[in-house]
This record gives sequence, structure tokens and C-alpha cells, in this order.
Amino acid sequence: MPIRDFDRFARLPANCQVYANRGASGIDGNIATMAGLAEGMHRSVMGVIGDLAALHDLNSLHLVRQSQYPIVLVIINNHGGGIFSHLPIAQHSAVFEPYFETPHPYDFESAAKQFGLERRLVTKLADTENLPEWLSSKSSLIIEIQTERSIQADFRRQLTARIHQLLSGNFQ
Repeated sequence: MPIRDFDRFARLPANCQVYANRGASGIDGNIATMAGLAEGMHRSVMGVIGDLAALHDLNSLHLVRQSQYPIVLVIINNHGGGIFSHLPIAQHSAVFEPYFETPHPYDFESAAKQFGLERRLVTKLADTENLPEWLSSKSSLIIEIQTERSIQADFRRQLTARIHQLLSGNFQ
């Protein structure tokens, strides 16, 4: 879902380079790809991924920690596979939740700590006050944006408007 949101809502200048990793269902190796981009381009990078993609590639946080270039990893955590609720399979409740939505109780605080990374948490709009500072961090960090699937649409609209406001000049 984050890549679809980014494609739909991001307002980036023409000279901004955007990369997407499309593996099996788009979730494998996303963190490793960010680390590879930082090393290959010899510069800091920012990546936006969903919680399932992050869980699927947790071991690559080691690469983020080891990178000589700052990597800002933004994880949109809705505690499951929210994208699947837009597909016809969502009408089959017996299989939908356990096998497609795959709900989980995890956040990324312990993972950040385990790999020696700073973590910033966003749970409400007011938490975005320091977002410009976080996005221009001189060291790698995780920004975890937690949403609730049940109220996700409204929160995501507010958050998107706030991010547009804060980032309007950061990708020159």
C-alpha cells in the first residue's frame, strides 16, 4: 500500500530519482535495495515501505546500520496487509484475515534497538512536527508511522496533506 500511496500522492520535482523494488508481491528485499542504492549512489536515501515488507526483510537492517550514507526508512505500519482489503478476496472472511490481511501486533522499536538504529514514532498528526529534521538526519534511522486499518483512510488523508506541506521544498 505505501508504494501505491507514494505513487498517487507524492509531489516530487522532475529531478528526483524514485526507485521501486518489485519482487514476489513487491515485499522482498526492499530494505536491502535501499542500502544498495545508498552505497551505489554514494549518498543518503529515504525509503517508504509497509510493515509486511519491513518484517519480511528485517535482517537487512544490518545493512542500514553499516551504511556509510544515512538511510531514512519510513515504515507505514497498519499491522497487516491493508492493500488486500481492496481485492475481491476480502469478501471471504474465513481465509481473508489469516492468509491475506495477516494481522500482527508488532512495532519496530525492538528491531531498531537490536540493530542500533534510532526510531521515531508517528501515531497522530501532531507527531509530524519534527519530520523535516528526521528526514534530513545525518545518521540512519527508522520513522514508524502507525495507522489503524479501521480509521486508516481519514488519517492517511490528513497525514498526506501534512507531509506535502512539510516536504514541499525538500526534494530540490
